[in-house]
Amino acid sequence: MDPLDTGPYRVLFVCTGNICRSPMAHVIAEQFAQTRGREMTVRSASTMGLKDVPAEKNAVAVMREVGIDLSHHRSQPLTDDLIDWAEYVLVMEYAHAKHIRTNHPQVEEKLMLL
Repeated sequence: MDPLDTGPYRVLFVCTGNICRSPMAHVIAEQFAQTRGREMTVRSASTMGLKDVPAEKNAVAVMREVGIDLSHHRSQPLTDDLIDWAEYVLVMEYAHAKHIRTNHPQVEEKLMLL
């Protein structure tokens, strides 16, 4: 995709539990896109496979301090469908990248360390 293209991007943030780092990155990216008039669809997921767990209370509090609501977030496990959906898969740690490359080899070149 042309980096100057203003079309919609599909970005997936991944961390271990999807209850702190990746949901924070998710909502920050959404706000960034919205304030700049960019079309972006953002999702986040867990390498641990957590499902329907709310964001960690400290993550919610930090986001509230910068005017972003994270209170409605619920974790979801990383799936092949999410990998296939994403144009960019951004991870928080090398361990996340290793896990994804092992379990979702179709990730190819879209995987990046944030």
